[in-house]
Amino acid sequence: CQGNSTLTLDAYPGDEDNDGIPDESDDTFGDNNPPEVIAPMDISLIATGDTTLVVLGTASAVDAVDGTLTAVPDTTDNATTVALAPGRHIITWSAADNATPPNIGSDTQVVEITPLARFSSASQTVGEGSPVTLTVTLNGDAVAYPVAIPVQIDAGSTATGDDHDAANHIIVIEEDADPANTGTYQFTATDDGLTGEADETVVFTLVTGFGFADEIQNAAVDDTAKQHTVTITELNVAPLINNATLSLAGSDGSTDYLFTGSEEEPHTLIRRDQEYTLTANLTDGNPEDNHTYSWMINDVLQAETGATLTLNPMDFEAGEYTISVQALDDANPPEYSNTLAASLTLENPAPQASQQGGGSGGGGGALHWFWLFAGLLLIRRQRHC
Repeated sequence: CQGNSTLTLDAYPGDEDNDGIPDESDDTFGDNNPPEVIAPMDISLIATGDTTLVVLGTASAVDAVDGTLTAVPDTTDNATTVALAPGRHIITWSAADNATPPNIGSDTQVVEITPLARFSSASQTVGEGSPVTLTVTLNGDAVAYPVAIPVQIDAGSTATGDDHDAANHIIVIEEDADPANTGTYQFTATDDGLTGEADETVVFTLVTGFGFADEIQNAAVDDTAKQHTVTITELNVAPLINNATLSLAGSDGSTDYLFTGSEEEPHTLIRRDQEYTLTANLTDGNPEDNHTYSWMINDVLQAETGATLTLNPMDFEAGEYTISVQALDDANPPEYSNTLAASLTLENPAPQASQQGGGSGGGGGALHWFWLFAGLLLIRRQRHC
């Protein structure tokens, strides 16, 4: 009988507006039920570089009234293939139905990209008796912390245990590391008292682990920068100026500015009568060396020969200045360091607003006196009439 009937079964009995919410739970007539969105599966990848190309996939979205809809991610231009830095990313997929106003449903997808661990440089040369620092960095945030990275002394090293006190080591990087995502290992190049030795090397390699224990955690090894060579020499090693710190004299250091020489824009100071110090931060592979510094401001040699130059902006006109520093050690023969140069812009303070005149706003006080004087004239004229 039902096959010949013209009646249509209600797909949503007990749901008068057919929006998928039972009437007993729905106080609003009309579609107020958002679409159901199911995001693609979560993704875990190892970084392929500083950014990694990720194909997010496709989300599904179904609405009780409008049927199948299209869900889009909250990426630039709603792209489903994106380049992401290492770390944990939350992608929100959403879809809107055809109601007025539209109901919006959403779901999230987690993308986790494991960062690459690498040495900050390929090599360094140090003198005997020097402290040595190995620096390992991540190319982005880790998905979880701490990060543990095994460092192994390579069998190809020519230096022996008499030349240094280094050993296989686990470098740990915490979430609050300063600088961020950076870890170090320190050892000493031993002064063995012998003379006439040839240069010797200690080669360090980032590895995935030492056998079955101490496996790498929360990072992967960057094969392009997994090795670092420390050359131990008896010769004089040129000093290196890494950066320079600009500080307001007497401050707590919270406003310090670090010049690295790679700044794209000059740093700006306001011309006020206060002293600043500019300190060159130097390392030398020969720990017994002393250093003489040459400071230049716009190619004019300054009298200061120490590591710190004192400046008062009021001693200079407003404008742009180039400040450079180079160091010379006292070994025989002596060695010059690199030259670190940075730009500094001095600006005059902004002019202060005038406090004269009792009125608020330009000319307010003068206008008040004008009307008062006009009123007096009017009263006098009325008395004469």
